[in-house]
Amino acid sequence: MKGRLLSIVGLLCGSAFVAAAWPACSSPGGQGSPADGGVGDVADARDAGASVDSASDAEVQPVWDPVWHLTAPATYPQAGPDGQPSCGTGCRIALNWPVHSGRPSLMHAYTESAVADYGDDGLFFTRVGDTSSSLLVRNPIKAGVGQYGVAEPSLSGDLAAYVLVDQSGATQFFQLEVMSVVTGERKPAYRIRWGGASAPGPFATSLNGKYLFWAEDGVGLRSLSLSTGAVRTLVPGAFFCVNMAANDRGVLCCDSDRGIVTFTDQETGQVTAIDAGGGAQFDGELSPDRRWYVWVDYRDPPGRLSDYVSRSGGEIYLRDLAAGTTARLTFDSPDAPRAKTYPSTDGKIAVWNEIPDGLDPNPSSNTAVYDGSTTMVVLDLSTNKKCRVDLGIPYTIQRMSVHGRHVYGDFAGADAMHLADLNLDDPGLKWTCTP
Repeated sequence: MKGRLLSIVGLLCGSAFVAAAWPACSSPGGQGSPADGGVGDVADARDAGASVDSASDAEVQPVWDPVWHLTAPATYPQAGPDGQPSCGTGCRIALNWPVHSGRPSLMHAYTESAVADYGDDGLFFTRVGDTSSSLLVRNPIKAGVGQYGVAEPSLSGDLAAYVLVDQSGATQFFQLEVMSVVTGERKPAYRIRWGGASAPGPFATSLNGKYLFWAEDGVGLRSLSLSTGAVRTLVPGAFFCVNMAANDRGVLCCDSDRGIVTFTDQETGQVTAIDAGGGAQFDGELSPDRRWYVWVDYRDPPGRLSDYVSRSGGEIYLRDLAAGTTARLTFDSPDAPRAKTYPSTDGKIAVWNEIPDGLDPNPSSNTAVYDGSTTMVVLDLSTNKKCRVDLGIPYTIQRMSVHGRHVYGDFAGADAMHLADLNLDDPGLKWTCTP
């Protein structure tokens, strides 16, 4: 049976791989206390065991321990702002390690008060506004993102979830873990081993206070109860999701294959479109407080025939998940359609990128839209005041989260991808506002 849980810890720890990858084998009560002063290393996942021909069959699963045992705050290696590249006016590097340049389609993890991301060195974390960054989990070698180490992090409260990846050998291995960012305690949640040429492992994680969610290739959207350890398949079959995010009731997903934003109920597994308007929907993003969801919608003419590759127009829509209501925020179409990308919100303002003045505001290809949208727009949701500033190449911020008057997002530096923090109130930014 898939996802079976074995209760014999001695059997689990009898495997050389499991003993290395699962801290419970070397610490009492299932507590995964990190090594060397607080930072947890990624254990060597390679093993001489036989390959299997499915994602989770025949794989010994960890026993989930719902009790968090450690109480003392962990001490993590720190990196300060010195020596970081410039990301333009009003901007600073927020995570002081290069981040996921190998997976540019994915968002960083965030809550209202913290952000996290991963790179060749491991899993990085910082509180909003802090200038120092922590290395929560360290990769043992720099073998390339997605090949060996930590990937696909998510945050909820003081918990982080992520995937340990080892694609360095014939047998490919994935282990989902949950950790306390306060104490450094780590708990293995689920394992996948694959002996084929391509790995069908998890490509996204998300957390709320009740469940860990992940999308598993060839299996579907899955969940693990943080109170019981029970594993369920909520949505069987193919489940493609960009920026998968959970609120307190389930999982929100922007499916760019089908061009639709969906919500999956965490108890029933029922999947519904949050607001199907008859046009494609892309670039969906959940607010840090998990109440608001914003996306680019093509229901309004001339956008109705748009798909992921070919587009026209596009307007910003906002969903109040608590009230169950949707509002259209922009009104360029149909008279003066303007392409838009990467919207984000905190419920007070909405931000997005669009084509700067002087260029074709409505290019037809997604490449032109994403590469050419260098102007940041900020809309005050209480007054409808809209302000624009052209950050220009190379200082454009993409895949953003809003934290008060600060926007965190990807900055493509000359050397690598970085997570940057843009201060919207910096006097050096020359905003043009209406009305």
